[in-house]
Amino acid sequence: MSSPPYTLSSVVPPNPTTVRGQSTKLDVSPNGDRLVYTNGRSVIIRPFPNNTTSSTPAPTIIYSQHAQPVSVARISPSGAYCASADSSGLIRIWDILGSDQTLKAEYRPFAGAVRDLAWDGESKRLAVVGQGKERFGHFFFVDSGASCGEVSGHAKVVNSVALRAQRPFRAVAGGDDNNLVLYNGVPFKYASTIKEHARFVQAVAYSKDGSHFASVGSDGKVLVYEGASGEVKGKADLGAGTIFDVKFAQDGKTLLTSGADGFVRSFSVPDCGKLGEWDLKAGHGNAGDQLVGLALSSASLALALNLAGELITFDPSKPGSAPSGRHVAPTKGISAALQLKDGQVLAASWDGNVYSYRSKNGGKEWSVQPTQGYKAGGPVVTALSLAPGGDGVYAVGMDDVLRRILVSSAAPQVDNTFSASLPCAARGALAVDSASGIAYIASASSDEVLVLSPSSQKFERQKVPCTPTTTAVLADSYVAIGTQDGRVLLYEPSGKNRSLAEQSPLLTLERNRSAVTHLSFQPLPSSSSGNRVLTSADGSGKILLYSLPSGQALAGVNWVFHSSRVDSLSWLPSAGGEEDGVAVSGGLDTHLYLWERSRPMGKRDVTKNSHAGGVGWVDFVGGEREQVISAGSDGALKVWRAPAGK
Repeated sequence: MSSPPYTLSSVVPPNPTTVRGQSTKLDVSPNGDRLVYTNGRSVIIRPFPNNTTSSTPAPTIIYSQHAQPVSVARISPSGAYCASADSSGLIRIWDILGSDQTLKAEYRPFAGAVRDLAWDGESKRLAVVGQGKERFGHFFFVDSGASCGEVSGHAKVVNSVALRAQRPFRAVAGGDDNNLVLYNGVPFKYASTIKEHARFVQAVAYSKDGSHFASVGSDGKVLVYEGASGEVKGKADLGAGTIFDVKFAQDGKTLLTSGADGFVRSFSVPDCGKLGEWDLKAGHGNAGDQLVGLALSSASLALALNLAGELITFDPSKPGSAPSGRHVAPTKGISAALQLKDGQVLAASWDGNVYSYRSKNGGKEWSVQPTQGYKAGGPVVTALSLAPGGDGVYAVGMDDVLRRILVSSAAPQVDNTFSASLPCAARGALAVDSASGIAYIASASSDEVLVLSPSSQKFERQKVPCTPTTTAVLADSYVAIGTQDGRVLLYEPSGKNRSLAEQSPLLTLERNRSAVTHLSFQPLPSSSSGNRVLTSADGSGKILLYSLPSGQALAGVNWVFHSSRVDSLSWLPSAGGEEDGVAVSGGLDTHLYLWERSRPMGKRDVTKNSHAGGVGWVDFVGGEREQVISAGSDGALKVWRAPAGK
């Protein structure tokens, strides 16, 4: 009987995806303890940052059942369901009380990207707006999908919609035609057009008691209206560029706005008199300080989202106060990662940053810091490897430069004294000899491997028989090179520089079915006299084990359960011999498997469907087989724990 899979112990979700010039929709659970946003094809429901009201915060949910990028997600007033919408116009309504996020219903009210959606106060109806081809929105019943009104009166894309929670029901929508349209319901019908904005309407919101609604736009105006009639009650013209979002306080007496100038401002309701402001800029270039989203948890806790993807918490009851926290995390998938000896995880993201993760409270919580010297929008790091000495990490970027990251300090930072330009494009496969410090990098543009000595900071270009795809090094011993045609070339370089020049492969291993995607050597204790084992994984999902120095494939070992490309495999450090080896692997099929040398025909499911888009990196936590850590294309870092006693 197979062992039960591992369970999710902790998760560090990615931060929201942002789009320049467009409001990012954030939502909060009815009791204010959870934050809701989207990233790629995923919906994230996580504890509200800095919220200390609950001693046992609800677990983070990452829902990844959409096939297209998700644009908005909102929790129902009942707190039982979440509605999420994507760029194809698909609406999914799913349960958030259970552990498996069961789908309740799925609808496509129009074909086109959804910009916003809103629940009514009874959790029975939804309003959806966006960039439809035949219409810009729709009102419908959650249970049946039947229409309960039409979004009419707009001539261009509708950016935002809000529903009055009390009867008589009202709805208001604003869009790129600079207009607001008010609807009476139910069923929802066109009531009037409000022409107060001179540029795009970015966001609209109703107060909790339904007595007022507000709108903000690219013209820098804030307007407050009577909730039922739409009569203008207050107006403020900031003249400070686009205002992206607006939210009412719980008591409905004040509202907050977030703008492109990096300020959050508070206004009285309904006269729209300015009460105070918060400067939340962090010195980002390229418009990164623009505040594109806003969320309120309580009277003393709110957060703003900037274009760089940072979640900035502050106290809305204390105008002018400093931010209480800046919460960073990847905004795109993980491109490379590794675990350091102290348990710290360094992960590079496709957003251009490199992040440091450190566990707290026994691994239940994690703190995340960006590496100084990298920034969002910069060259993406595609490979990481430990540098000799343990205080640094080599990083290869898409700008074809090898850098060293210093990790011994509290905050990782790029070593400005070390930089080596690659003579050709790198594939993103990097291996470092832990004894000599020599680095081997696969070329993406030629049949070459680039070899760097740390003392010279200059590369040697060394020809290999075919296009390299990945590399691995056994300290002061073998260098393995995987190739596009499924071969593994094994070298045993000698000399001070461990050069491959004018050397023929010691062995050529040819049993992989497709391009070799990952190589690794099984670690053995120094006292072991057993043969070394090399694992070779490929694009078809097959993992082969070779005994060295003979190069013979291990008989009867069938690690073939991945259904597509294997991107990562890590061995558990073993105190015994080679037969005691345990490894964990992950790949494009999103699954994690545990392999044991003592059970060559068997595997154990760590978990399936672990990361939407695939697993990019996996390892054991602190050298223990009971915990596995992984990162993937969904931008999340996850820790998995074996069931007790297993």
